Amino acid sequence: MAANRPLPLAEGLNPAWAAAYRNRGETVVAPLLGGSKLALSEGDWNTIKDRMTAFGDLQGAKPDTAVATLSPPRLTRNAAGTLRQDITALVGPGRGR
Repeated sequence: MAANRPLPLAEGLNPAWAAAYRNRGETVVAPLLGGSKLALSEGDWNTIKDRMTAFGDLQGAKPDTAVATLSPPRLTRNAAGTLRQDITALVGPGRGR
């Protein structure tokens, strides 16, 4: 790594950090920049920061609800399961709308 040069994501890395850099390349850089990269330029970094800022703004604008406290796995189970039918059975059709 050197000042004013692209940040390597795959080659020439400290072995202790190599797996973490590869992971960030696959889970953050590729989805946000549209493909795998061997290095991250300053422009790439600015694009990632801009997109993450927009995501943070969106997350900050979400209303505070009880559903927000549920974990993603629980939400997935509820959406895929019979939760809606179970609640309708308890309160009756057409109620709670």
